[in-house]
Amino acid sequence: MTKKTFIHTVFIVVISLVILLGYVLIVSKIKSLTLEKQILTEILYKNENQVNILSVEIQKLSTQERIVYIAVNKLGLIQSTEPFEDILVIDKDKLNRIVKIVNE
Repeated sequence: MTKKTFIHTVFIVVISLVILLGYVLIVSKIKSLTLEKQILTEILYKNENQVNILSVEIQKLSTQERIVYIAVNKLGLIQSTEPFEDILVIDKDKLNRIVKIVNE
């Protein structure tokens, strides 16, 4: 084997090893990222499930029957028999003037 052929063969072997090492590193990184994605997907699913459970709990706690029961039995409020027709709206300036008059 001549010196030129030997250098050419060593160069090809080195390049092949570099390519093989790069391939192994890339495959290893892909597997690592795939595992991380799977773990994060499971965490996301658990969090979404928890949000749904809490949403259902909020709906249970905010039912009209429960609110009326607490208002009447625990707070001693009396339920109105007449429907509310108008909602009173007072602007902030008017409210501040009323508070000032009451405090004087």
